[in-house]
Amino acid sequence: MKKIFTVLSLTVVLLLAGCTSNAKSILKGVYQSEREGVGYIVVISFQPEDSSFVEYIDNREVDRGTYKKTKDKYT
Repeated sequence: MKKIFTVLSLTVVLLLAGCTSNAKSILKGVYQSEREGVGYIVVISFQPEDSSFVEYIDNREVDRGTYKKTKDKYT
């Protein structure tokens, strides 16, 4: 009985430890909106090397700049 309790406790601890996420949220790559219900597509490309971004609407560049992370948000 003690062995079963120990195994179950260890399983629960490992499952709970595995469910916590320590991954950093990094803006990297290209993000695209869905076209469903909208007449245009928005694409934003992030380059973490120099903290810059480029925004496109229907494959036309409309904005570019830099960003910085403060606590849990980007500005």
